[in-house]
Amino acid sequence: MVKTVEELATGLDLRLTNQPQPGMALAPLDEIPSSESVAQISEVTDSDALADFATIAATVFEIPEDVTHKLTSPSILIDEEVRLFVGQVDDQSVACGQLVQTGDVAGIYTIGVVEPFRRQGIGEAMSCELLRIGRDAGCTVGTLQSSEMAQPMYEKIGFETVVTYHHFEATV
Repeated sequence: MVKTVEELATGLDLRLTNQPQPGMALAPLDEIPSSESVAQISEVTDSDALADFATIAATVFEIPEDVTHKLTSPSILIDEEVRLFVGQVDDQSVACGQLVQTGDVAGIYTIGVVEPFRRQGIGEAMSCELLRIGRDAGCTVGTLQSSEMAQPMYEKIGFETVVTYHHFEATV
């Protein structure tokens, strides 16, 4: 008899959360829409910008800041497959994004905008800029995991949902 994932998880004291995440893909990367933004998007190349990235990610994704700093050690700046970006408005860092290139796939992750600056096109501009950079580096496919809030924006760009990720949490 085949057990479902949910049955197995229950046996491990885990329960399904109510926060599925769409896994989305865009191919080819020939026509990435242009997007206007009030933010200046730049690549993280030094420790100050890296600290800004970690702080923004902690704020947006509600992760303890010490954890995001551990995940963004300075060694990430020399990784040729991972590139980090920060968006600034009036010299204030307000957005972050991560591009991970694996073969011909541009994975965009950690796209986030701090609360007072949301719904101004900054997240869309960050996403499109990272896709263009990936395309220019030879990528032909873009992938991401979206939040429910951002899914309509990614569909507007041309992404399609190809899988849905389900998350579990401890019941104890």
